[in-house]
Amino acid sequence: MLECKLPDGEKPFVAYALECDPRTNDDWFEVKRKTFGGDDGVEFIDAAQLEAMIAANPNARHLGITFDADSMELFIIEWS
Repeated sequence: MLECKLPDGEKPFVAYALECDPRTNDDWFEVKRKTFGGDDGVEFIDAAQLEAMIAANPNARHLGITFDADSMELFIIEWS
């Protein structure tokens, strides 16, 4: 969350890349550093854009995210 205040009792949503979750992998920082480099590895995604993507697709099941060396792609995974 960047410069915002959540409603009382609410927690920010954090999604970790596979193998980079400190709750499940003791080597998470080393994996993160090797995969994403030495920066913070944080990407900010506009919630309004996500809501619009999901609302436009009534068959949405999950949000998929892929990363390339210089780009990030968000896509909807539909129920089959």
